[in-house]
Amino acid sequence: MKPFSLSYDVKNKCLSFVIQQDINVDELLCHFHIGRKQRYFYYQQRLIQKNDAIITQSCRCQKADIIKIHCMHEDYTKLKEWDQPLDVCYEDEVCLIVNKPSGILVHSDGNNQKHTLHNIVQAYYNRHEIDVPVRAIHRLDMDTSGLLFYCKLPFFQAYFDALLETKQIARVYYAWAEGVIQKPITIEKAIARDRHQNKMRVSNKGASAETKVVPLLHHQNCTFVECHLKSGRTHQIRVHLSSIHHPLLSDLLYGHMHPQAKRLALHAGKLQFTHPITNKTICVSCPLPQDMPYLNISRQAQLKIG
Repeated sequence: MKPFSLSYDVKNKCLSFVIQQDINVDELLCHFHIGRKQRYFYYQQRLIQKNDAIITQSCRCQKADIIKIHCMHEDYTKLKEWDQPLDVCYEDEVCLIVNKPSGILVHSDGNNQKHTLHNIVQAYYNRHEIDVPVRAIHRLDMDTSGLLFYCKLPFFQAYFDALLETKQIARVYYAWAEGVIQKPITIEKAIARDRHQNKMRVSNKGASAETKVVPLLHHQNCTFVECHLKSGRTHQIRVHLSSIHHPLLSDLLYGHMHPQAKRLALHAGKLQFTHPITNKTICVSCPLPQDMPYLNISRQAQLKIG
């Protein structure tokens, strides 16, 4: 049981904690992984109240005390907006989860400053008068499509980062791989950056990585698979499947172009996490995109996806 219940006043941008067992304010903030610097900001900006009285340092709270935190954020620079359609799969006062198309960068690579998913989200925030930084919880490769998670309330950024780090944000991917994969397989191979090429590789000196691969369909010597990540390394699915000689269709970095796939055949189809305010499990899914290869065949697996 949590030592508090929590609600959010959207209009006044204020979190209200009703204390249910003894706890001090620093402990409450640490529950959401708020670091020392950010805690200092909240105290010094007089953004925390206990029973309607401003506090400027941590103090003890007892049952029925009410702690209010005004969710101001530090100054930030808005991105240049790119006014393009945005496929919103889930949204509330804390989260925005969108369906990223293939072929678009999530964020600037240092050269492209205007035409990324972040720029599209900035335009969406501007249209809806949402005054928060554009901050994604994770990332997707340029050619990967599917669900991407944005945090709309900076107070919870560290909380979601911690969920991702501790594998409490479950992500499921769907892909077409070359060859026939007959049965589920778990690939446990460490991954490191290749020192000679701009790519990743399997290496005993790398970071541990685990991918569960479940075959769903077979068609023309290819396998439609569901991939569950037990870790979140760069290019993990692509590296792991290539390492067992089943590269993804049209993966130009770890395989080769495939005549049936115009782009990398990888889609982030499901995302699940615990909501920080309601404490409920949120499960979001999105269908396979029209540019996935063998679309008519793979639609047989839509019930498994959504």
